[in-house]
Amino acid sequence: MRNAKDEITQLLNGKYGLKYGSEPQVLTVKAVSNANSKESIVALRDVIQNHPDIQQDEVLNTHIRSLYDNLLEKNLFKVIESYTKVELSHISKKIKLDEITVERKLAEMYIFYSCRILDKKIQGTLDQAHHCLILYHDLPCDDLYPNSEKLMGNLDTVIDKLFERSLQLKKV
Repeated sequence: MRNAKDEITQLLNGKYGLKYGSEPQVLTVKAVSNANSKESIVALRDVIQNHPDIQQDEVLNTHIRSLYDNLLEKNLFKVIESYTKVELSHISKKIKLDEITVERKLAEMYIFYSCRILDKKIQGTLDQAHHCLILYHDLPCDDLYPNSEKLMGNLDTVIDKLFERSLQLKKV
């Protein structure tokens, strides 16, 4: 779950791994680990569908959903990094997922204030009319968000000072 792919091998080859290695829960975790080491979103989706015990364990389900989201982002990034404009159908074929899931994930990763996708690694916009993703590789970063954040901090300081002043005047 923390991208420490070698740890699961060590655990399974240890004393308790050999003792309980044939248990269904251990086999499920091993299948998840194999999908993660391959960085295959399709393999992980198959593990989730083929092992219903994942749905019952809330903690494991939460971690696997997080892993699924991380793998989906990695797979999307691998496909789109070399394009300036790419159709959503092409992305979905490459990562073997349906177009609706791809579009939903790209829209989820879209940050409105600066049109950045994938944690500021790629800048672009999702053109839903033409079902494509348009990427801007050499777009300079604007300072609107950091400046706005600094301004809000300054306004907060001013308001605190005014409040302190009003309390002092009230005492007099």
